[in-house]
Amino acid sequence: MKSLLKAIQYDMLDFIETEDDDGNEPAYTARDVTSCMQFLLDFWTNIDAAEQDTEAANTLVNQLAVDLKNCNSDCNHALIDEEQALAIEEFIIKVLREAKVEVTLAKPII
Repeated sequence: MKSLLKAIQYDMLDFIETEDDDGNEPAYTARDVTSCMQFLLDFWTNIDAAEQDTEAANTLVNQLAVDLKNCNSDCNHALIDEEQALAIEEFIIKVLREAKVEVTLAKPII
């Protein structure tokens, strides 16, 4: 699980640009990546904190989706691209499986 999180993090960090061709600031920073990763870590911790039922897990998944969408929106939708969204979805599914919780994920999550 940790290797998947690191892959997501490093992928996001790899795409940070110092500035675009017009000299504008990058759409997101390492701090934005850290925020996104913290949402994922918090989700994992909260799912693992206690035995989850479907309703509680759904609530956590929905809150994570809202947090990630807001974070991505704050970054002009540049932080989480399609590839990263798929990796995040894979992470969520693995966390839920590990917790033995069945949740039907809405498509797309992010």
